[in-house]
Amino acid sequence: MKALGIICEYNPLHNGHIYHIQEALHLSNADCIIAIMSGDYVQRGEPAILDKYTRTQIALDCGADFVVELPAYYALSSAECFAKGALSICHALYVDSICFGSECNHIDMLQTIAEFLVNDSTDYKNSLKKYLTLGNSFAKSRNMAVTDILGANYGKILEEPNNILGVEYIKAILKNNYNIKPLTIIRTGNGYNNYSDKGTYLSASGIREALKKNKPIDSYIPQSTLQLIETYKNQSQDHNFIHADDFSSFLLFQLSNILFEAENNKYQASQTVSSAKNYFVQYMMRFIDVTPDLAASIYNHAIQWYTGSCNYSFSSFAESIKTKNYALSRIKRILFRIILGFDKEKSIQYDTLPYIKILGFNQKGRTYLKSIKKSVSIPIVTKTADYKDLLFMDIHAANIYNYVYKMQHDILILNDYVQSGNMSSRLFRKDNT
Repeated sequence: MKALGIICEYNPLHNGHIYHIQEALHLSNADCIIAIMSGDYVQRGEPAILDKYTRTQIALDCGADFVVELPAYYALSSAECFAKGALSICHALYVDSICFGSECNHIDMLQTIAEFLVNDSTDYKNSLKKYLTLGNSFAKSRNMAVTDILGANYGKILEEPNNILGVEYIKAILKNNYNIKPLTIIRTGNGYNNYSDKGTYLSASGIREALKKNKPIDSYIPQSTLQLIETYKNQSQDHNFIHADDFSSFLLFQLSNILFEAENNKYQASQTVSSAKNYFVQYMMRFIDVTPDLAASIYNHAIQWYTGSCNYSFSSFAESIKTKNYALSRIKRILFRIILGFDKEKSIQYDTLPYIKILGFNQKGRTYLKSIKKSVSIPIVTKTADYKDLLFMDIHAANIYNYVYKMQHDILILNDYVQSGNMSSRLFRKDNT
């Protein structure tokens, strides 16, 4: 059997995703589709509006045969690390090809950029350094360096988010010599951050915005998605979803604890006020992507929040520390890693893929898994309790998500132990034809 990998978030799954699944299956001539899906948190640095098991059910209803969780560590990472995790799962599961949406729809151009970046030539490094020295962000500096050497058409490609992810997928394939063929189709509908409801397709961002405003979305999502979304309504007909701001108290709690430790360190050492800030900055450096300047900014705004000088929410706090060199999504990913305690030490196990966690599959997916299972070299997890020590970061992340949901809406989402123990509800589903 030939397997096609689709790397996704389905936050939520909409008609554009259905189009992608159908076109990818046609383009790849695959026998089954494996969806590598972010769990309860997504790459833009937010919680998914529907929990991972609900989104798994929707994915299986809409064309996927086999759904695997992308661990929270990878899901809350940069495009490069996100792609690294997803492609390592594809490789481990003997996926023949991947298919992703892109704004440019030119696989050869994306391949050229990926090869160029992997080669990391002296000319590229010198050009990149020149633009970084001028104070530009890494993303902008890379675009300008690519433009200098490959030309403006190539630099422009790296201005679009799906193109960037596509390049990272191909880079992961090249760096690791994976026998996986990259395919792309044109991304349909509105752009990544386009909330407009004009057109055939509405982006996931637009759907989430429409849900916040209780606007109709029936024509933009499949019936199975709509039915499950309807179950998330409360008695007042408002949707019971969760958003980043629902985690505000968790963020303040974590920052307050670190501020307390910083002040305690100063008191114990009889040092100056600046030493408390130094301690806080050094503590923040435990988290990936945090620089001294960013850590200092987090400290200054955390003090204001902690003392009541400013009444921040998660979103307003993220906005307050954003600079031109830090995209908002990067800031939000950092803040969620702080909330979840995902520091560099805990992240070491993800330098190589430690496990494959299955969220659900149908009969076709079951047949494929059976055909490869004996040759897969890392644990394949269908029951959380059997691998609780290995899965501790994902279990913790899911528990926080479920707790926030319970606090916001007084609705209990079953935890990973119960959900994986009851996996039969997501197994052996009728194949989609």
